[in-house]
Amino acid sequence: MTTTVGTLLAEELTWLPDAERRECVRELLAHLMAGADTGELLPFARALTSWRSTAVIWSDPQLAHDLHGPFPGDGPDVPRPLDQGAKRVRPQ
Repeated sequence: MTTTVGTLLAEELTWLPDAERRECVRELLAHLMAGADTGELLPFARALTSWRSTAVIWSDPQLAHDLHGPFPGDGPDVPRPLDQGAKRVRPQ
């Protein structure tokens, strides 16, 4: 039976929900492949740390719920600068 590196990695990331795990594996493998070419593994380490932080949030249902918003203090939408009809002000 042949096992891919992605499958092995996914088996180690059981602390993430399935959909998140697939995305994590894709990202981590991309960093590993780039690191194999460049010798730089810091991006992989940073991504793994970030995904571990994501897992902490998923492990606390109340925290996960709270971080989905809405957030107090969200105000009305603000139009983008230089929208249609907006005048450009030039510095003097």
